Amino acid sequence: MQAQNAIATLIVRGLVDSTTPHIAAHLERINLPEGLVDLYPLLAKRKADPDVYQPRTFRPEGPPTRPPSSLPAPGSLALNLELGEYIGSGRSGIVFAVDTTGTHGGLPPLVLKIARQERCQSVAREAWFYEELECLQGVVLPRCYGCFRLNLQDGQTVPAWSAHELDDSDAGDDLVDVPAEYHGYSANALDILDQHPHPLLTELGTARDCLVVLLLERLAPAPTEWIPERSFWLTENA
Repeated sequence: MQAQNAIATLIVRGLVDSTTPHIAAHLERINLPEGLVDLYPLLAKRKADPDVYQPRTFRPEGPPTRPPSSLPAPGSLALNLELGEYIGSGRSGIVFAVDTTGTHGGLPPLVLKIARQERCQSVAREAWFYEELECLQGVVLPRCYGCFRLNLQDGQTVPAWSAHELDDSDAGDDLVDVPAEYHGYSANALDILDQHPHPLLTELGTARDCLVVLLLERLAPAPTEWIPERSFWLTENA
């Protein structure tokens, strides 16, 4: 089985349209810094406000240190993929199956989560949490094979963005993709606290000319019906 950090480049057919037909998109892995997400709630840092800060609410020493990774040194594989069937979508991304026929062995079935144009930060942040929970990948979480980025050039478009737009009820009115831990804080309040998102998240939160994707292990369909007399779940594909 290939390690989750073995892939450095994705070469994906069917992901991007351009003025030059039949050209695959080349996306490079984003190396996410360990300090990308601030796990310690900002409220805990407002020690001057006793009505907000309760010493017993948060660990005084901050969040636990991330355990050392058990993965080998990062690899340099270039993985060729072809975008397959549409699976589903949500507020942050659009998920497709991918065809890995003829590519490197040692990989499970995979899906590609394409960040919506205005949600690059959210998907990169999600990838960071997969890395934070590395020990649970393949056990209770799907294996994550990395977060990848392409800076779009003139004439390049992403068909998935227009083909699977959010309904108005789900789109929201926020123009900047702000990390969840900073919701509810004005720029002035963050200046007073001297707390701001990591520069990479700030950049991706306003980026509209880049494509960010997450490569994940494809899981079996979720069970939909319990059959008591047979003691098993019946799935839609059963």
